[in-house]
Amino acid sequence: MDFGLTDAQLALREEVRDLLRGTEVGAQLRRIATALPHTEPGTEPGTEPDASAVYRALGERRLLAVDWPARFGGRDLSKVDAMLVAEELAAAGVPDTQHVNSVQIVGNFLLEVATEAQNLRWLPDLAAGRAFAAVLFSEPGTGSDLSGLTTTAARTATGYHITGRKRYVLKARSARHLLCAARTDPDAGRYRGLSLFLIPAASAGLTVRTLPTVADEQFHEVELAGVEVGAGDRVGAEGAGWSLINRMMVLERTGVDYHAKGRGWFERLLRAVAERPERPDGGLLERIGRHGATLTGSQLLSRAVVSGLAAGEPDETLAAMAKWHASEAAAAVAELATEELAAEEFGADELGGEGLVWVDAAYREAPGLTLSAGSSEMMLALIAGSRLGAAAPARGREDLVISEERAESGARKAAATDGA
Repeated sequence: MDFGLTDAQLALREEVRDLLRGTEVGAQLRRIATALPHTEPGTEPGTEPDASAVYRALGERRLLAVDWPARFGGRDLSKVDAMLVAEELAAAGVPDTQHVNSVQIVGNFLLEVATEAQNLRWLPDLAAGRAFAAVLFSEPGTGSDLSGLTTTAARTATGYHITGRKRYVLKARSARHLLCAARTDPDAGRYRGLSLFLIPAASAGLTVRTLPTVADEQFHEVELAGVEVGAGDRVGAEGAGWSLINRMMVLERTGVDYHAKGRGWFERLLRAVAERPERPDGGLLERIGRHGATLTGSQLLSRAVVSGLAAGEPDETLAAMAKWHASEAAAAVAELATEELAAEEFGADELGGEGLVWVDAAYREAPGLTLSAGSSEMMLALIAGSRLGAAAPARGREDLVISEERAESGARKAAATDGA
């Protein structure tokens, strides 16, 4: 596996850096970095700093989805190129959730399974930063166990009638499109009869409520009270939702965004330690070095996943490994930064920089990294289940459903054991 960068990739990286360092975008990033949680002037309590201007500037230059076809707003580049861009955005402090949700997860999923007409309808605005997407999967009482979904989509003369409640949704208030999992056949079994829909956020009967949280980012509950969608809003075949979700999870579990976030925290920690008047002791330097090596391992795993996707060979188990490793590594960096810098002032500096305000934000965000896209326990159970069955004959999609069911069962048992 060769991770050396080509001249074109080096030029792409410099193009992204130049834009992010520019006067207009740089000013926006400084505003976002120094804004205390939920306190921007002129906004209601609970409102996050608005990053839409940054996304529009990136979208105008076709830098949000460089691996998408040009007809959908991309540059016809590779997934490795897209990974390089994502790493640069995270390193510069661009809030990543809207990009991860809209482009890396929902957009890439649509590219794989949606029709040409659907992609022409939805993707250009996502690539341009004019619209964002959110994911409606988790539900009250079921969490990320998608086999327990209770939201239903009943057939109508023109489409579907969707009823249910989704929870822990990121960026629901700023999203134009909501990718929703619902049961089109409640009698088909826990792992069958699921379908996916891209619901307009402005639909009648759809209500968004903000959930209380200690994190800077808002989580929402979305109620779907008989929301009407057309047949053209269904993504993929009816009843194929479980297999489609499995494919989507590989796109979500590359580990790229988790590693990039951890690397950004690590670089900030290095700067904070280097700026101290006294020389750091050897014990601290050793700890920092170990975390740096672990982050490098996360990067290699993530790039292996991306290389597989680029070659058309997605690896669900490797993706689970990358997600687990990268999220745990990032959380460990946040913990080290909090421990080491706890005695120092976490506020912004007098020159208008972010100072150490990031430490507090990292401490509150880090636990969620090990839960999103599947908890660490679920990733370990999935990895173990896959490796235990590695000697079996090649599995079809039906067997994968059974494997996922066993993995989730193992994760629930592990969680119950931990809590006992």
